[in-house]
Amino acid sequence: MAAEVTPTKGNHNALDDTSTTTKSKLSTAISKSIKHAKKLLVSQSQAPKPKTLKKFHLFNRLPIELRLVIWKLALPRSSTFAVFGFGNMIYQGRLHFAISLHSYRLYLDLFLAHPISRACFEAHQVYVAELPHSLPFTVERRSLSPFSFRKYRMYPRMRFGNDDAVCIALFSDLVNDEESWNALVKEEWVPRIKVLLVSIGWFFNFDWIKVLKKFKSLRVIEGLPETSLLLAMRTQAFRNSMDQAKTRVETEHIEGVVIPEIVVRAMPLVG
Repeated sequence: MAAEVTPTKGNHNALDDTSTTTKSKLSTAISKSIKHAKKLLVSQSQAPKPKTLKKFHLFNRLPIELRLVIWKLALPRSSTFAVFGFGNMIYQGRLHFAISLHSYRLYLDLFLAHPISRACFEAHQVYVAELPHSLPFTVERRSLSPFSFRKYRMYPRMRFGNDDAVCIALFSDLVNDEESWNALVKEEWVPRIKVLLVSIGWFFNFDWIKVLKKFKSLRVIEGLPETSLLLAMRTQAFRNSMDQAKTRVETEHIEGVVIPEIVVRAMPLVG
């Protein structure tokens, strides 16, 4: 039979002493850790702050894939630019759109080559690839001379991409002018742009099928009122002309023509 061990008073004192020693050591270690942490915090707060990096000299050492992504992010955002559908010039077989000096200043970033196109050869390649289309234009300048009221200066081109919206004032006049229309449809951007803005002119008996056969990628056509004169009548004619085109496509089974979404803005055309 096993003998029972009865704890004595001396055993209790030994256990208590051991527990007290352990607690004391633990408390001392915690105190030292806290003091050390405070010293680190003080030293870090007193340390000089790191300087903000203003120049990065290792860009050329980055992988080509990463550099191309950075160049693309630096490109100008998609935007809308306005040109006139009348007063245009055909020079060397290309239609040069006319724009006002006010519009030229307003859309100056589009007309001049973006700085990224001149950064380096690699950046220029990205610029041209992402903004593949070019559009020649002329700027109307008014002169103070009594013998010369208007001057036109020709510029080579402005670049834009498929996601940029082209706004053409008096679009119906441009389409109905055979010479201007034939020059326009030769442009490589015509079948690729997705958004076209047109001023709501006289769209009575307007042939949208003729337009949509050339502007094959259009998803949205926005109508912009250029004047309040007979606006309700002109807007209704604009909508009716597109409804007639949709009916013709369905009844005559015209292939290769997609009817885009029609949006009419309430704001007047400015520029």
